[in-house]
Amino acid sequence: MANKEERWEIEGFILFVLMIVISVLLSKVEGKGQFLKFLFLDVLFINLTGVFMLVSGLALLGLGLYLIFSKKAADPKKLTWVLPLFLLLWIGLGIGLLQDIRDNLLDVGNYIVGNIAEEEVVIVKFKRIPAHNNTLYEYTFSDGRQLVEKYSGKGFAAIQEGATYRIRYLPRSQKLLNIHRVD
Repeated sequence: MANKEERWEIEGFILFVLMIVISVLLSKVEGKGQFLKFLFLDVLFINLTGVFMLVSGLALLGLGLYLIFSKKAADPKKLTWVLPLFLLLWIGLGIGLLQDIRDNLLDVGNYIVGNIAEEEVVIVKFKRIPAHNNTLYEYTFSDGRQLVEKYSGKGFAAIQEGATYRIRYLPRSQKLLNIHRVD
Protein backbone atom coordinates (compact mmCIF):
# COMPACT_ATOMS: atom_id res chain seq x y z
CA MET A 1 0.00 0.00 0.00
CA ALA A 2 2.82 2.41 0.80
CA ASN A 3 4.23 1.73 -2.65
CA LYS A 4 1.00 2.94 -4.28
CA GLU A 5 0.97 6.10 -2.13
CA GLU A 6 4.58 6.88 -3.04
CA ARG A 7 3.74 6.43 -6.72
CA TRP A 8 0.83 8.89 -6.45
CA GLU A 9 3.09 11.44 -4.73
CA ILE A 10 5.73 11.11 -7.45
CA GLU A 11 3.17 11.30 -10.26
CA GLY A 12 1.52 14.33 -8.66
CA PHE A 13 4.86 16.07 -8.31
CA ILE A 14 5.79 15.29 -11.93
CA LEU A 15 2.42 16.63 -13.12
CA PHE A 16 2.91 19.81 -11.08
CA VAL A 17 6.42 20.36 -12.50
CA LEU A 18 5.14 19.65 -16.02
CA MET A 19 2.38 22.27 -15.60
CA ILE A 20 4.95 24.85 -14.48
CA VAL A 21 7.27 24.07 -17.41
CA ILE A 22 4.40 24.32 -19.91
CA SER A 23 3.29 27.58 -18.31
CA VAL A 24 6.78 29.08 -18.62
CA LEU A 25 7.12 27.92 -22.24
CA LEU A 26 3.71 29.38 -23.13
CA SER A 27 4.78 32.74 -21.69
CA LYS A 28 7.38 33.06 -24.43
CA VAL A 29 4.88 32.61 -27.26
CA GLU A 30 3.08 35.85 -28.01
CA GLY A 31 -0.74 36.11 -28.23
CA LYS A 32 -1.61 32.43 -28.57
CA GLY A 33 0.64 31.45 -25.68
CA GLN A 34 -0.95 33.97 -23.34
CA PHE A 35 -4.42 32.80 -24.37
CA LEU A 36 -3.51 29.15 -23.84
CA LYS A 37 -2.10 30.04 -20.44
CA PHE A 38 -5.36 31.86 -19.62
CA LEU A 39 -7.36 28.88 -20.89
CA PHE A 40 -5.44 26.23 -18.94
CA LEU A 41 -4.87 28.16 -15.72
CA ASP A 42 -7.89 30.43 -15.28
CA VAL A 43 -10.61 28.62 -17.19
CA LEU A 44 -9.77 24.95 -16.83
CA PHE A 45 -7.76 24.65 -13.62
CA ILE A 46 -9.27 27.34 -11.38
CA ASN A 47 -12.86 27.25 -12.66
CA LEU A 48 -13.04 23.44 -12.86
CA THR A 49 -11.64 23.20 -9.34
CA GLY A 50 -14.42 25.55 -8.25
CA VAL A 51 -17.06 23.46 -10.03
CA PHE A 52 -15.67 20.28 -8.43
CA MET A 53 -15.69 21.84 -4.96
CA LEU A 54 -19.22 23.18 -5.36
CA VAL A 55 -20.68 19.93 -6.73
CA SER A 56 -18.85 17.71 -4.23
CA GLY A 57 -19.91 20.02 -1.37
CA LEU A 58 -23.54 19.78 -2.43
CA ALA A 59 -23.21 15.99 -2.75
CA LEU A 60 -21.73 15.80 0.76
CA LEU A 61 -24.60 17.93 2.03
CA GLY A 62 -27.08 15.46 0.54
CA LEU A 63 -25.18 12.49 1.96
CA GLY A 64 -24.91 14.09 5.39
CA LEU A 65 -28.60 14.96 5.51
CA TYR A 66 -29.48 11.44 4.39
CA LEU A 67 -27.31 9.92 7.16
CA ILE A 68 -28.80 12.21 9.80
CA PHE A 69 -32.48 11.78 8.83
CA SER A 70 -32.23 8.04 8.20
CA LYS A 71 -30.45 7.64 11.56
CA LYS A 72 -27.55 5.81 9.91
CA ALA A 73 -24.92 8.30 11.07
CA ALA A 74 -22.50 6.90 13.65
CA ASP A 75 -22.61 10.14 15.67
CA PRO A 76 -25.47 12.38 14.46
CA LYS A 77 -24.77 15.19 16.95
CA LYS A 78 -21.18 15.49 15.83
CA LEU A 79 -22.22 15.36 12.18
CA THR A 80 -24.75 18.17 12.66
CA TRP A 81 -22.07 20.65 13.73
CA VAL A 82 -19.15 19.37 11.63
CA LEU A 83 -21.12 19.18 8.37
CA PRO A 84 -22.16 22.87 8.20
CA LEU A 85 -18.64 24.06 9.05
CA PHE A 86 -17.09 21.83 6.40
CA LEU A 87 -19.72 22.78 3.82
CA LEU A 88 -19.34 26.49 4.54
CA LEU A 89 -15.61 26.22 3.86
CA TRP A 90 -15.88 23.82 0.90
CA ILE A 91 -18.78 25.49 -0.92
CA GLY A 92 -17.44 28.96 -0.07
CA LEU A 93 -14.10 28.13 -1.69
CA GLY A 94 -15.91 26.68 -4.70
CA ILE A 95 -17.98 29.83 -5.15
CA GLY A 96 -14.88 31.98 -4.67
CA LEU A 97 -13.07 30.12 -7.44
CA LEU A 98 -16.09 30.47 -9.73
CA GLN A 99 -16.50 34.24 -9.45
CA ASP A 100 -14.99 34.94 -12.90
CA ILE A 101 -16.32 31.89 -14.76
CA ARG A 102 -18.88 33.81 -16.82
CA ASP A 103 -16.38 36.36 -18.14
CA ASN A 104 -13.75 33.67 -18.69
CA LEU A 105 -16.09 31.46 -20.74
CA LEU A 106 -17.35 34.44 -22.75
CA ASP A 107 -13.73 35.42 -23.48
CA VAL A 108 -12.95 31.92 -24.74
CA GLY A 109 -15.84 32.35 -27.19
CA ASN A 110 -14.62 35.84 -28.08
CA TYR A 111 -11.14 34.52 -28.84
CA ILE A 112 -12.48 31.68 -30.98
CA VAL A 113 -14.55 34.04 -33.15
CA GLY A 114 -11.75 36.62 -33.29
CA ASN A 115 -13.37 39.26 -31.09
CA ILE A 116 -10.21 40.59 -29.46
CA ALA A 117 -9.86 44.19 -28.36
CA GLU A 118 -6.88 45.97 -29.91
CA GLU A 119 -5.87 49.57 -29.38
CA GLU A 120 -2.94 51.92 -29.18
CA VAL A 121 -2.31 53.37 -25.74
CA VAL A 122 0.27 55.55 -24.05
CA ILE A 123 1.53 53.98 -20.86
CA VAL A 124 2.12 56.80 -18.40
CA LYS A 125 2.97 54.62 -15.42
CA PHE A 126 4.35 51.10 -15.19
CA LYS A 127 4.86 49.31 -11.91
CA ARG A 128 6.05 45.83 -10.93
CA ILE A 129 4.31 44.46 -7.85
CA PRO A 130 5.93 41.42 -6.21
CA ALA A 131 3.32 38.78 -5.35
CA HIS A 132 3.58 35.33 -3.78
CA ASN A 133 5.08 33.24 -6.58
CA ASN A 134 5.08 35.71 -9.43
CA THR A 135 5.16 39.38 -10.33
CA LEU A 136 2.14 41.51 -11.14
CA TYR A 137 2.54 44.18 -13.81
CA GLU A 138 0.40 47.31 -13.44
CA TYR A 139 -0.03 49.47 -16.52
CA THR A 140 -1.66 52.92 -16.24
CA PHE A 141 -2.78 54.40 -19.55
CA SER A 142 -3.02 58.08 -20.49
CA ASP A 143 -6.83 57.96 -20.23
CA GLY A 144 -6.59 56.84 -16.59
CA ARG A 145 -7.45 53.16 -17.07
CA GLN A 146 -5.36 50.60 -15.23
CA LEU A 147 -4.58 47.05 -16.25
CA VAL A 148 -3.02 44.63 -13.79
CA GLU A 149 -1.54 41.51 -15.34
CA LYS A 150 0.21 38.56 -13.75
CA TYR A 151 1.47 36.92 -16.92
CA SER A 152 4.95 37.55 -18.12
CA GLY A 153 6.56 37.15 -21.49
CA LYS A 154 7.96 39.12 -24.39
CA GLY A 155 7.22 42.80 -24.04
CA PHE A 156 5.23 42.57 -20.81
CA ALA A 157 8.09 43.78 -18.60
CA ALA A 158 10.12 45.82 -21.12
CA ILE A 159 7.93 48.92 -20.84
CA GLN A 160 9.05 52.53 -21.09
CA GLU A 161 6.75 55.09 -19.52
CA GLY A 162 5.44 57.69 -21.96
CA ALA A 163 5.80 55.42 -24.99
CA THR A 164 2.94 54.30 -27.24
CA TYR A 165 2.06 50.61 -27.35
CA ARG A 166 -0.36 48.46 -29.29
CA ILE A 167 -2.13 46.11 -26.91
CA ARG A 168 -4.42 43.16 -27.57
CA TYR A 169 -6.61 41.87 -24.78
CA LEU A 170 -9.72 39.82 -24.14
CA PRO A 171 -12.71 42.17 -23.84
CA ARG A 172 -14.56 40.71 -20.82
CA SER A 173 -11.78 39.67 -18.43
CA GLN A 174 -9.24 42.26 -19.66
CA LYS A 175 -6.55 39.56 -19.95
CA LEU A 176 -3.62 41.02 -21.86
CA LEU A 177 -2.62 38.82 -24.81
CA ASN A 178 0.30 40.84 -26.16
CA ILE A 179 1.86 44.25 -26.11
CA HIS A 180 4.15 45.82 -28.73
CA ARG A 181 5.80 49.19 -28.86
CA VAL A 182 4.66 51.39 -31.75
CA ASP A 183 7.73 52.96 -33.35
